[in-house]
Amino acid sequence: MKELLLDDLDVAFDRDATGGLEFTREGGHHTRRSPHEGSDRPRHPFRGCGRVDATPRITRRAGHVAVDLLTLSHSTDTIADRYAPLTCFGAYVLDTTSGEVHAIVAKKTVLATGGLGQIFLHSTNQRGSVGHGVAMAYRVGARLIDLEYVQFHPTVFFKKNAPRFS
Repeated sequence: MKELLLDDLDVAFDRDATGGLEFTREGGHHTRRSPHEGSDRPRHPFRGCGRVDATPRITRRAGHVAVDLLTLSHSTDTIADRYAPLTCFGAYVLDTTSGEVHAIVAKKTVLATGGLGQIFLHSTNQRGSVGHGVAMAYRVGARLIDLEYVQFHPTVFFKKNAPRFS
């Protein structure tokens, strides 16, 4: 944590009077062990990190949504390609402003698509968290393992007729 989050990324966690990290309790924790910042949301300070924007050859595309992966076996008209080893070389991405879908080719593709909490009746996930990444991986034949281990945050305030995510 120190090397990556503090030394390298300079994440703005709250500090005590001596300059040490302040910690908070989360969920079922018995001790204070989660660093936080003023809003008391432990992961919130990462939003301000400019590491992605400052990294050469990475372009962030706001207002774009991945809709499918580009693979030889999935994105070809040649039937024999379906039997080749699975290789991903990018994604089809929807520009939500124009409504157009673009193919973005990449040497490496990382699926960081958020959760799938909205598949459950009650969830603290944002409304769009419906498992898009899992579905894209499944459609192209990727191995999906340990799907029974869905992370959840067990502490939520309840207000009648109000959403459970703020």
